[in-house]
Amino acid sequence: MNKLIKHSYTITLVLTTISYVCYPQNIDIAKMSAFADELCSDGDYNGASIEYKRVMYYDPTSIDTVLTKLADCYYFNSQYRLAIQSYQKAFERVSGVQKKKYCKFQLSKCYYENNQANKAIEMLMTLVDEESNVYHDASKYFLGYIFARQYNWKQSSYWLSQVNSEKPPYQNANDLSKRILDGHSLQRRNPLIAGMLSAALPGAGYLYSGHPKIAIASVILNSLFAFGAYESFRGGTYTVGATFLIIGSGWYLGNIYGSMNKAKQYNKSRRDQFVYSLEFSL
Repeated sequence: MNKLIKHSYTITLVLTTISYVCYPQNIDIAKMSAFADELCSDGDYNGASIEYKRVMYYDPTSIDTVLTKLADCYYFNSQYRLAIQSYQKAFERVSGVQKKKYCKFQLSKCYYENNQANKAIEMLMTLVDEESNVYHDASKYFLGYIFARQYNWKQSSYWLSQVNSEKPPYQNANDLSKRILDGHSLQRRNPLIAGMLSAALPGAGYLYSGHPKIAIASVILNSLFAFGAYESFRGGTYTVGATFLIIGSGWYLGNIYGSMNKAKQYNKSRRDQFVYSLEFSL
Protein backbone atom coordinates (compact mmCIF):
# COMPACT_ATOMS: atom_id res chain seq x y z
CA MET A 1 0.00 0.00 0.00
CA ASN A 2 2.83 2.36 0.93
CA LYS A 3 4.55 1.47 -2.35
CA LEU A 4 1.40 2.33 -4.29
CA ILE A 5 1.09 5.69 -2.54
CA LYS A 6 4.78 6.38 -3.16
CA HIS A 7 4.50 5.56 -6.87
CA SER A 8 1.35 7.67 -7.20
CA TYR A 9 3.11 10.59 -5.58
CA THR A 10 6.10 10.21 -7.93
CA ILE A 11 3.89 10.07 -11.03
CA THR A 12 1.94 13.13 -9.92
CA LEU A 13 5.16 15.04 -9.28
CA VAL A 14 6.58 14.13 -12.71
CA LEU A 15 3.38 15.09 -14.54
CA THR A 16 3.21 18.40 -12.67
CA THR A 17 6.83 19.18 -13.58
CA ILE A 18 6.25 18.36 -17.26
CA SER A 19 3.12 20.49 -17.29
CA TYR A 20 5.01 23.40 -15.76
CA VAL A 21 7.89 23.11 -18.26
CA CYS A 22 5.67 22.72 -21.32
CA TYR A 23 3.22 25.48 -20.41
CA PRO A 24 5.09 28.49 -19.04
CA GLN A 25 3.21 30.52 -16.49
CA ASN A 26 2.71 34.25 -16.10
CA ILE A 27 3.00 35.12 -19.79
CA ASP A 28 3.46 38.86 -20.23
CA ILE A 29 1.02 39.68 -23.04
CA ALA A 30 2.03 43.35 -23.10
CA LYS A 31 5.68 42.50 -23.74
CA MET A 32 4.75 39.90 -26.34
CA SER A 33 2.58 42.44 -28.15
CA ALA A 34 5.31 45.10 -27.94
CA PHE A 35 7.79 42.63 -29.43
CA ALA A 36 5.40 41.93 -32.31
CA ASP A 37 5.01 45.68 -32.89
CA GLU A 38 8.79 46.06 -32.98
CA LEU A 39 9.17 43.26 -35.52
CA CYS A 40 6.51 44.88 -37.70
CA SER A 41 8.16 48.32 -37.54
CA ASP A 42 11.48 46.67 -38.51
CA GLY A 43 9.85 45.13 -41.59
CA ASP A 44 9.93 41.54 -40.32
CA TYR A 45 6.30 40.93 -41.25
CA ASN A 46 6.54 37.14 -41.15
CA GLY A 47 7.92 37.21 -37.63
CA ALA A 48 5.44 39.85 -36.52
CA SER A 49 2.47 37.91 -37.88
CA ILE A 50 3.57 34.82 -35.91
CA GLU A 51 3.86 36.87 -32.72
CA TYR A 52 0.47 38.51 -33.23
CA LYS A 53 -1.09 35.07 -33.63
CA ARG A 54 0.62 34.02 -30.41
CA VAL A 55 -0.78 37.05 -28.59
CA MET A 56 -4.31 36.25 -29.78
CA TYR A 57 -3.91 32.63 -28.73
CA TYR A 58 -2.80 33.43 -25.17
CA ASP A 59 -5.13 36.41 -24.78
CA PRO A 60 -8.38 35.99 -26.76
CA THR A 61 -9.59 39.35 -25.43
CA SER A 62 -6.89 41.05 -27.55
CA ILE A 63 -8.21 39.69 -30.85
CA ASP A 64 -10.26 42.80 -31.65
CA THR A 65 -7.12 44.97 -31.41
CA VAL A 66 -4.45 42.62 -32.73
CA LEU A 67 -6.36 41.26 -35.73
CA THR A 68 -6.03 44.57 -37.58
CA LYS A 69 -2.27 44.59 -36.91
CA LEU A 70 -2.04 41.04 -38.25
CA ALA A 71 -3.90 42.12 -41.39
CA ASP A 72 -1.47 45.05 -41.78
CA CYS A 73 1.45 42.60 -41.68
CA TYR A 74 -0.10 40.51 -44.43
CA TYR A 75 -0.73 43.64 -46.51
CA PHE A 76 2.81 45.00 -46.17
CA ASN A 77 4.16 41.53 -46.96
CA SER A 78 2.09 41.44 -50.20
CA GLN A 79 0.00 38.51 -48.92
CA TYR A 80 -3.18 40.13 -50.16
CA ARG A 81 -5.55 37.18 -49.90
CA LEU A 82 -4.65 36.62 -46.26
CA ALA A 83 -4.89 40.36 -45.67
CA ILE A 84 -8.38 40.46 -47.18
CA GLN A 85 -9.54 37.63 -44.92
CA SER A 86 -8.04 39.29 -41.83
CA TYR A 87 -9.42 42.77 -42.58
CA GLN A 88 -12.86 41.27 -43.15
CA LYS A 89 -12.72 39.52 -39.77
CA ALA A 90 -11.39 42.67 -38.13
CA PHE A 91 -14.19 44.75 -39.67
CA GLU A 92 -16.77 42.44 -38.10
CA ARG A 93 -15.12 42.46 -34.67
CA VAL A 94 -13.69 45.94 -34.08
CA SER A 95 -15.71 48.61 -32.33
CA GLY A 96 -15.54 52.23 -33.39
CA VAL A 97 -16.65 53.80 -36.65
CA GLN A 98 -13.21 55.01 -37.74
CA LYS A 99 -11.61 51.61 -37.08
CA LYS A 100 -14.20 49.98 -39.30
CA LYS A 101 -13.57 52.58 -42.01
CA TYR A 102 -9.84 51.92 -41.75
CA CYS A 103 -10.52 48.23 -42.42
CA LYS A 104 -12.67 49.12 -45.44
CA PHE A 105 -10.02 51.44 -46.87
CA GLN A 106 -7.31 48.82 -46.41
CA LEU A 107 -9.59 46.24 -48.00
CA SER A 108 -9.92 48.43 -51.08
CA LYS A 109 -6.12 48.56 -51.37
CA CYS A 110 -5.86 44.79 -50.99
CA TYR A 111 -8.55 44.20 -53.60
CA TYR A 112 -6.73 46.45 -56.07
CA GLU A 113 -3.37 44.77 -55.47
CA ASN A 114 -5.07 41.38 -55.82
CA ASN A 115 -6.30 42.32 -59.34
CA GLN A 116 -9.86 42.94 -58.15
CA ALA A 117 -10.14 46.58 -59.17
CA ASN A 118 -13.94 46.53 -59.44
CA LYS A 119 -14.27 45.37 -55.83
CA ALA A 120 -11.82 48.07 -54.78
CA ILE A 121 -13.92 50.70 -56.56
CA GLU A 122 -17.12 49.45 -54.89
CA MET A 123 -15.49 49.62 -51.45
CA LEU A 124 -14.13 53.11 -52.06
CA MET A 125 -17.51 54.34 -53.28
CA THR A 126 -19.08 53.32 -49.96
CA LEU A 127 -16.40 55.27 -48.09
CA VAL A 128 -16.99 58.35 -50.24
CA ASP A 129 -20.73 58.20 -49.51
CA GLU A 130 -20.34 57.89 -45.73
CA GLU A 131 -20.47 60.99 -43.54
CA SER A 132 -17.80 62.02 -41.01
CA ASN A 133 -15.20 60.01 -42.80
CA VAL A 134 -11.48 60.74 -42.40
CA TYR A 135 -10.90 58.63 -45.52
CA HIS A 136 -12.97 60.83 -47.85
CA ASP A 137 -10.00 62.45 -49.60
CA ALA A 138 -7.87 59.32 -49.53
CA SER A 139 -10.72 57.35 -51.13
CA LYS A 140 -11.30 59.93 -53.87
CA TYR A 141 -7.58 60.16 -54.60
CA PHE A 142 -7.27 56.38 -54.79
CA LEU A 143 -10.31 56.24 -57.10
CA GLY A 144 -8.56 58.77 -59.34
CA TYR A 145 -5.50 56.54 -59.43
CA ILE A 146 -7.42 53.33 -60.18
CA PHE A 147 -9.35 54.94 -63.04
CA ALA A 148 -6.08 56.33 -64.40
CA ARG A 149 -4.60 52.82 -64.40
CA GLN A 150 -7.69 51.71 -66.32
CA TYR A 151 -7.12 54.59 -68.80
CA ASN A 152 -10.48 56.09 -67.88
CA TRP A 153 -9.18 59.64 -68.02
CA LYS A 154 -12.53 61.35 -67.53
CA GLN A 155 -13.46 59.46 -64.35
CA SER A 156 -9.95 59.83 -63.01
CA SER A 157 -10.03 63.59 -63.54
CA TYR A 158 -13.44 63.86 -61.87
CA TRP A 159 -12.44 62.09 -58.65
CA LEU A 160 -9.13 63.92 -58.39
CA SER A 161 -10.94 67.24 -58.74
CA GLN A 162 -13.10 66.31 -55.72
CA VAL A 163 -10.09 65.95 -53.41
CA ASN A 164 -9.28 68.70 -50.91
CA SER A 165 -5.82 69.50 -52.24
CA GLU A 166 -4.95 71.60 -49.18
CA LYS A 167 -4.45 68.43 -47.14
CA PRO A 168 -1.15 66.56 -47.43
CA PRO A 169 -0.20 64.38 -49.21
CA TYR A 170 -2.80 65.31 -51.83
CA GLN A 171 -1.61 68.81 -52.78
CA ASN A 172 -1.10 67.71 -56.39
CA ALA A 173 -4.67 66.39 -56.80
CA ASN A 174 -6.11 69.39 -58.65
CA ASP A 175 -3.08 69.61 -60.92
CA LEU A 176 -3.36 65.89 -61.68
CA SER A 177 -7.07 66.26 -62.46
CA LYS A 178 -6.14 68.62 -65.31
CA ARG A 179 -3.05 66.81 -66.56
CA ILE A 180 -4.78 63.42 -66.65
CA LEU A 181 -7.01 64.64 -69.48
CA ASP A 182 -3.92 64.78 -71.70
CA GLY A 183 -4.33 61.02 -71.89
CA HIS A 184 -7.00 61.57 -74.54
CA SER A 185 -4.41 63.04 -76.92
CA LEU A 186 -1.71 60.39 -76.48
CA GLN A 187 -0.19 59.12 -79.72
CA ARG A 188 -1.71 55.76 -80.63
CA ARG A 189 -1.23 53.00 -83.18
CA ASN A 190 -4.30 51.43 -84.75
CA PRO A 191 -4.03 47.59 -84.58
CA LEU A 192 -6.25 47.24 -87.67
CA ILE A 193 -3.99 49.50 -89.72
CA ALA A 194 -0.95 47.60 -88.45
CA GLY A 195 -2.51 44.33 -89.62
CA MET A 196 -3.44 45.74 -93.02
CA LEU A 197 0.06 47.11 -93.57
CA SER A 198 1.61 43.74 -92.71
CA ALA A 199 -0.83 42.01 -95.05
CA ALA A 200 0.21 44.31 -97.90
CA LEU A 201 3.92 44.21 -97.09
CA PRO A 202 5.23 41.82 -94.41
CA GLY A 203 7.02 43.79 -91.70
CA ALA A 204 5.34 47.11 -92.48
CA GLY A 205 2.94 46.72 -89.53
CA TYR A 206 5.86 46.16 -87.16
CA LEU A 207 7.56 49.28 -88.48
CA TYR A 208 4.34 51.25 -87.97
CA SER A 209 4.16 49.96 -84.36
CA GLY A 210 7.69 51.10 -83.57
CA HIS A 211 9.64 47.83 -83.99
CA PRO A 212 12.03 48.33 -86.95
CA LYS A 213 14.27 45.34 -86.10
CA ILE A 214 11.34 42.92 -86.05
CA ALA A 215 10.10 44.53 -89.28
CA ILE A 216 13.42 43.84 -91.04
CA ALA A 217 13.50 40.24 -89.76
CA SER A 218 9.92 39.71 -90.90
CA VAL A 219 10.68 41.00 -94.40
CA ILE A 220 13.74 38.77 -94.73
CA LEU A 221 12.07 35.59 -93.45
CA ASN A 222 8.88 36.02 -95.47
CA SER A 223 10.97 36.75 -98.57
CA LEU A 224 13.09 33.64 -98.01
CA PHE A 225 10.04 31.41 -97.65
CA ALA A 226 8.45 32.90 -100.76
CA PHE A 227 11.68 32.56 -102.73
CA GLY A 228 12.18 28.98 -101.52
CA ALA A 229 8.65 28.01 -102.56
CA TYR A 230 9.02 29.69 -105.97
CA GLU A 231 12.36 28.03 -106.74
CA SER A 232 11.14 24.62 -105.58
CA PHE A 233 8.04 24.71 -107.75
CA ARG A 234 10.04 26.00 -110.71
CA GLY A 235 12.55 23.16 -110.27
CA GLY A 236 9.84 20.53 -110.01
CA THR A 237 10.41 19.67 -106.33
CA TYR A 238 6.78 20.12 -105.45
CA THR A 239 6.95 18.49 -102.01
CA VAL A 240 9.67 20.89 -100.89
CA GLY A 241 7.78 23.77 -102.50
CA ALA A 242 4.58 22.82 -100.68
CA THR A 243 6.50 22.66 -97.41
CA PHE A 244 7.94 26.13 -97.97
CA LEU A 245 4.48 27.39 -98.93
CA ILE A 246 2.76 26.00 -95.83
CA ILE A 247 5.42 27.25 -93.43
CA GLY A 248 5.63 30.59 -95.24
CA SER A 249 1.85 31.04 -95.11
CA GLY A 250 1.87 30.40 -91.37
CA TRP A 251 4.69 32.89 -90.95
CA TYR A 252 2.85 35.43 -93.09
CA LEU A 253 -0.33 35.13 -91.00
CA GLY A 254 1.76 35.28 -87.82
CA ASN A 255 3.34 38.47 -89.13
CA ILE A 256 -0.13 40.05 -89.43
CA TYR A 257 -1.27 38.87 -85.99
CA GLY A 258 2.02 39.86 -84.37
CA SER A 259 1.98 43.37 -85.80
CA MET A 260 -1.54 43.92 -84.45
CA ASN A 261 -0.41 42.78 -81.00
CA LYS A 262 2.61 45.08 -81.14
CA ALA A 263 0.30 48.01 -81.91
CA LYS A 264 -1.76 47.17 -78.80
CA GLN A 265 1.41 46.87 -76.73
CA TYR A 266 2.59 50.22 -78.05
CA ASN A 267 -0.66 51.87 -76.93
CA LYS A 268 -0.52 50.24 -73.48
CA SER A 269 3.12 51.21 -73.02
CA ARG A 270 2.41 54.84 -73.93
CA ARG A 271 -0.52 55.03 -71.51
CA ASP A 272 1.39 53.34 -68.69
CA GLN A 273 4.34 55.70 -69.13
CA PHE A 274 1.94 58.64 -69.03
CA VAL A 275 0.32 57.45 -65.77
CA TYR A 276 3.72 56.81 -64.14
CA SER A 277 4.89 60.29 -65.13
CA LEU A 278 2.03 61.84 -63.14
CA GLU A 279 3.62 60.76 -59.84
CA PHE A 280 0.61 59.91 -57.71
CA SER A 281 1.24 60.26 -53.96
CA LEU A 282 0.22 56.79 -52.81
